[in-house]
Amino acid sequence: MSLINKMLKDLEARQSGTQPPDPQSLYKGLRSTGHPPTRRRLLVAAVLGGVILVGVGGWFGWQRLNIQPPEASVPTTTTEVATVPAVVTPPVQPATIKPRRAVAASRPTRPVVAPIPNSDPAGTAIEFSNRTMTKEDQAENKYREGVQLIRQSRAEDAEQRLRAALALNPAHVHARESLVALLVEQGRWLEAQASLEEGLSILPNQISFGFLLARLYVEQGNDAAALQLLERLQPQAGGNPDFLAFMATLYQRTSRHADAVNYFKQVTSARPVEGRWWVGLGISLEAVDDRDNARAAFQRANALPLDPRLAEYVANRLKQLSSR
Repeated sequence: MSLINKMLKDLEARQSGTQPPDPQSLYKGLRSTGHPPTRRRLLVAAVLGGVILVGVGGWFGWQRLNIQPPEASVPTTTTEVATVPAVVTPPVQPATIKPRRAVAASRPTRPVVAPIPNSDPAGTAIEFSNRTMTKEDQAENKYREGVQLIRQSRAEDAEQRLRAALALNPAHVHARESLVALLVEQGRWLEAQASLEEGLSILPNQISFGFLLARLYVEQGNDAAALQLLERLQPQAGGNPDFLAFMATLYQRTSRHADAVNYFKQVTSARPVEGRWWVGLGISLEAVDDRDNARAAFQRANALPLDPRLAEYVANRLKQLSSR
């Protein structure tokens, strides 16, 4: 989902330029699968899974919405009872058609906006049904309004609409993800964290919430809390490689290298063309003193596209391991 991609890039950009190259920070660049992000489509959830994903998924592109304001419906009035004159056909007796009673309309109803399809929210006609709006319907409309305001760069008004949507329906996944993205974009990390924690208290198995919250924990240096959260959500991740690679990296960062090796082997098996994951495997194999397999992992990484800093690191490690 493009929302998760954008948020991950924002978090990584915040660290760039403030820290030296760190080959162990392999969580940089991890992302949820989904559509590529664009500048103004970053906040509209499609899925969200997929999302929530996901697999962290998916862990939710956003396009212009064509939303019409609801019009007040007018109750139908009862019509007069009419009698159709008899038609006479000699010598048959005239036939009288019995009057038909008109049924009075029930109580007035308000139009309800149909949910946005995940496939293509833009340009989809708004459908109406004759029923009273529920809180969920009202929350959906507030969410739609918030999306329009985001597209208009009216962040403050958009935030108010999104919070109103969550007040009506705290389980509205797209509204919460969009609100969190706004908060992250403004550098309001603790508020974003609080919103995700609240979301997980309502939807404990929402993978997208957990993935993003774990990233915020890592951003604040709380790797242990991030790992504990991901371990709890792992059964719902369904073997998603990005999720497992994130766990592997956190095991590595917390010096649990045997666990890291186990998870990096799973993800390199699932996606053998991801060079950074081979680097991660090599680092943890070397940490557990399995130098031969570490050298093999670095050689695999060296044959794949790598970030220049990681490529330099791999070259140095191969030189060191070959000299022993």
